[in-house]
Amino acid sequence: MEDKANSTYENALYSKQLVDKYKFKSAIIVTSNYHMRRSRLVFNKAFQGTGINLTYCSALEKSFTPNGWFTDKYSRDIVFSEYIKIVGYWIEDKL
Repeated sequence: MEDKANSTYENALYSKQLVDKYKFKSAIIVTSNYHMRRSRLVFNKAFQGTGINLTYCSALEKSFTPNGWFTDKYSRDIVFSEYIKIVGYWIEDKL
């Protein structure tokens, strides 16, 4: 488990270092359901061309409402925040 990162991007880079260090052929990426899209984009780029098989598993977030997210303010804020961060990562060429 990687525990030094302060961002999704750093998490992908540090995780790649661990995978390389231990010569893993695969890894499981676990994150909250609302964060999975950005995580997948970032990790796919970080591991591009490595041959490492990444499997993604989302965990339920009790406060987030995936079905009907638009009806709940907290869930709306989360979704909008994720999309803003995706655009920011794209601008910074992290995706």
